[in-house]
Amino acid sequence: MPKKRLTDQQVEEILDSLSGMEKAEPRPFFYTRLQARMANEADNSAWGRTISLISRPAVAFSVVVLFLLMNGYFLFNKFGQQPSPAEETYQALAVEYSEMNSPFYEVNQETP
Repeated sequence: MPKKRLTDQQVEEILDSLSGMEKAEPRPFFYTRLQARMANEADNSAWGRTISLISRPAVAFSVVVLFLLMNGYFLFNKFGQQPSPAEETYQALAVEYSEMNSPFYEVNQETP
């Protein structure tokens, strides 16, 4: 099927019809309403509220400080305790075992 070619007159008519066009603009307050709707959708969901709470700098900073305080408490609380008798036995066995082990390439020659 052959393509239909436009004549010069038709091309001029099409170009002239575009000359009176103006830029399309949204209705007044469109962006304000759009932003309000987006904020409303984010605020209504449970995840949106949770994320907005966690992302606050005061909450994030408080969680980090709490974590560091708990770490320090458990660290220093562990060092302040005396080892139990079972732990002392395990430590003594570990020292004795490490003294007994020697690499296979190290030959201990006993003198007669």
